[in-house]
Amino acid sequence: MTTTADDALAPVAPAVAATPASGSKLRWALGDTLALARRNLLHYTRVPQLLVFTFVQPIMFVLLFRFVFGGTIDVPGLDYVNYL
Repeated sequence: MTTTADDALAPVAPAVAATPASGSKLRWALGDTLALARRNLLHYTRVPQLLVFTFVQPIMFVLLFRFVFGGTIDVPGLDYVNYL
């Protein structure tokens, strides 16, 4: 069984994607954004550690800034706790 070198090296024409009309570009971008958001939300629900860290980390930062740095930061005319 033999194959010729011409068949193996024949150039393949790339598939040309149809460009959307200018009015549908926004719809196309919105559809892609919603697809990515859906994928990320599904990933969050399937990995519970991400969900916990997503909600726990901001609370930890607020508590850190309140109790660790609360006395060192001066906000003129306002109490730092109320500023947070």
